[in-house]
Amino acid sequence: MTAQYVDETKFRGLVRQRSRILFSYTSFLANHEDPHRVLTRPLAGIILSQSIQLEELVDFYGAQNNLRWARFRSFVATLKRFSDVLYELIHIKYGIPEYRIQEECQQFEQATDKAISYIKNIVHNTAKQFVEHCIRLEIDSKPIEILEDEIDEHILEGKLKYDHERRHVVEVGKIVTFLGTSFLNMIADTSLKAIVEGDKPFDNESYSISPISEEKLRMLEHNFHNMQCNYDTYVSKTDTESHDESLPILRGHVSVVFHLLTIAVSLSHYYERHLSEYRDPTQEFKGQLVDPSGLLENLTDYCIHYIRNYVNSAKNLCQNMIKKYSEQGEITVPVPQYRGFHVRPSTLIALIANHYGSELKMDMLGEEYDASSPLELFRANEAINSEKRKGLNREVLNLDINRKVDSNTDMRIIVNDLVMTLADQGKMMIYDHPLEISPDINDRKEATLIDTIRDEVARLLAVGKVDIVTNLQAHFRGDKRVLEDIKLLAHYGYGEDNYGNNIPLPPSLEYLRK
Repeated sequence: MTAQYVDETKFRGLVRQRSRILFSYTSFLANHEDPHRVLTRPLAGIILSQSIQLEELVDFYGAQNNLRWARFRSFVATLKRFSDVLYELIHIKYGIPEYRIQEECQQFEQATDKAISYIKNIVHNTAKQFVEHCIRLEIDSKPIEILEDEIDEHILEGKLKYDHERRHVVEVGKIVTFLGTSFLNMIADTSLKAIVEGDKPFDNESYSISPISEEKLRMLEHNFHNMQCNYDTYVSKTDTESHDESLPILRGHVSVVFHLLTIAVSLSHYYERHLSEYRDPTQEFKGQLVDPSGLLENLTDYCIHYIRNYVNSAKNLCQNMIKKYSEQGEITVPVPQYRGFHVRPSTLIALIANHYGSELKMDMLGEEYDASSPLELFRANEAINSEKRKGLNREVLNLDINRKVDSNTDMRIIVNDLVMTLADQGKMMIYDHPLEISPDINDRKEATLIDTIRDEVARLLAVGKVDIVTNLQAHFRGDKRVLEDIKLLAHYGYGEDNYGNNIPLPPSLEYLRK
């Protein structure tokens, strides 16, 4: 089927008509003696709205694939992207007092002003080139008159009186802990952790291998938007919000991070879409609009830096809120079967406690341990192993050892047979087949048969070749949410089978693997 091409003259006339408002305002900006002063939110909003409409129009006719119109389309896309960023930045600037930021507030204000100045330069420079390009394409028209009063942003002092009736919340603790837990689970996501916790900056050359990308930033933006919506649905305009000052502080931190992410998405999008050489067929003019290194500097040193700062602040707020509204409880679970509280179970238990920022205690065999510390849980193995040795002594004594032993008896066979018997009875786990019994066991002439067996099995236990099956229980005390996760972890073998092999955890505990 033969393609039908639009008439160039008619298309030029259509674009001239539809771009008149954008041409007028960009001309006003391009020719103004103080462009930074007049580049306000109202003007940025007009440029944004008009460039959205114009980009949609030229895209419909395939401008991005046409050498004559591709440059025009790129100018429009740049105006759209950076007027949007500017609008968000100015929103942040005036919203800083409302966010109730607790850390680096003054530095953040200064950094925001610097970012605004950088973006205004881009918008102003792009506006000038857009106007010049319109003239070259012969789609310029007589600009409409722009009055500065129309685009001036008059900021009035004060706020409207709060006289809206507040809703009463019955289950305050449940709602607050739901929000806090949702936030902690959100920032623990593997694909996003590198963004909110990483500290490695990148430059133009290393961007492609960095953990930062439009896709990941967009996911995080979506999650923070959901978090903001949940707050507004369940907490906003409630009596709880008015009585607990940590709640509006959390809302402010979530909000500022959301807006920073919106800006970061736009900057990363522009970089990936317009500054990558394999993407843009009009490479010869890219550098005239946006410098890649300057864009990445604002993405990392401003957006990502303060996203990380305020995510960590919000994390601390959530952990403190969970503590404040936590319901205390107790559970009793089996001790990990494979080598007790070794590295994996101890680490996972401590991760659960630290994920919620909660105090967690474990009682076992008459001693208390701080279960938020893996090293403390390792210490519990001393008591566990002592109980295992006692159990071993009992089992050896209970065995019916009715064999004649003389100088020709091979003690290796006797020990091997007795270990197999205990394993068959479900009282011992064997991790190494075949068992390597000490070659000098037959030289222990002075030891009794019972002592020889007991000492050799104790050696096998110490070197991890076998293990004694026990019914030891551990008693945990702390926040019910923490206890629920520990109970579930125990049900799944503390993340391992009876032989110490890693096994999958249920979805609700996936944050432990991240």
